[in-house]
Amino acid sequence: MLRSILVLTGASLLAFRLPMTHGSDNPLSMLGPDASRISARAVRALAIAPSSPSTLYAASDMGIFVTYDAGNSWARITDMPNVAAIAVDPTTALIIWAGRDSGAGVPSLPQGPGGLLKSSDGGMTWVPVTNGPAGTNVYSIAIDPRSPSTAYAGTAVGIFKTTDGGATWVGLNNGIPAFTDIVSIALSPSSPSTVYAGNGFKRRGVYRSTDGGASWSLVNGGLVDADVRALAVHPNDSTVAYRGDYSVGIARTDDGGAHWDLVNETRGVRAVAIAPSSPYAVYVGLGAQEYEFGTKGGLLKTTDEGATWAAAESGLTSRLVLSLAVDPQSPSTLYAGTTPDPFLPTAYSGVFKSENGGASWRPAPFDRRIPRVLSFR
Repeated sequence: MLRSILVLTGASLLAFRLPMTHGSDNPLSMLGPDASRISARAVRALAIAPSSPSTLYAASDMGIFVTYDAGNSWARITDMPNVAAIAVDPTTALIIWAGRDSGAGVPSLPQGPGGLLKSSDGGMTWVPVTNGPAGTNVYSIAIDPRSPSTAYAGTAVGIFKTTDGGATWVGLNNGIPAFTDIVSIALSPSSPSTVYAGNGFKRRGVYRSTDGGASWSLVNGGLVDADVRALAVHPNDSTVAYRGDYSVGIARTDDGGAHWDLVNETRGVRAVAIAPSSPYAVYVGLGAQEYEFGTKGGLLKTTDEGATWAAAESGLTSRLVLSLAVDPQSPSTLYAGTTPDPFLPTAYSGVFKSENGGASWRPAPFDRRIPRVLSFR
């Protein structure tokens, strides 16, 4: 059944919305004039829909954009600023969570409220959470792959959890000091009750829970003074994980955090991603400026569990990488979200795509608009 059609008339893009068909994962409508022609300045979060890997959501400082064709064309679904985290329900691309921070203290970001929002129609409408993490900065979101009504939010004041699809949230503070900012959260795909949480700005390191967040232990395994910006857990082994420490480097554990091996000392880590169907491949996005640590951004890859690393950034015109996403069905396909390099102001930044495991990259810009006349079934 035809759901919606967009027609260009003169200089205006008009959208006509028809009743939605149950089960469809393509809700595009009501976009407004030239809504997808905004260029990104910083793409802080990327999320592939597990149920439909050609659907990708990208959070930039100009709003949230979506592609339904693996980056070939895009549409902006909301101009909501300061989205720091996105997560997509594993069973449907229509259900999305977005976490916002206030932008306070960051001159390049617009100022606004923090908080957590949910969309059940592919981003057409958003409902703010009014309890739990309401009003605070939300930096990370993780959804239980086996029970999508269960989700975790990492915030400026700790971790919150819902088990009813977001209707209610409870704080998970047993073992984590009050007001600990949680910048990154990663669930074990093979054992979702095992959760890793990374503290960033207070530099406390990594907390681990094996009971769904009911209790936590600090598991730094010898690494101290760690600003943990990114975490990733092996898809088949809950005791194997990688952590990206902004000021230390990349570390790996094989025993649930009791010991961490520093496998690469390149600093400035902002993103870590493991290929779900090929876990030997691990990608690390670097987002630091050269004046911080002597190196400027980039992207690293290992195919031997961290024993050796190589640059994987050919074609990235902006090497300041903030976010990564790997196709769950095609491990050689991945996306990188970047931010502009102030020393290369005319270079493209935004979303890049690789189809050969990071050997080369090409831009996937937001100004590749959804075609002028569209229909969806």
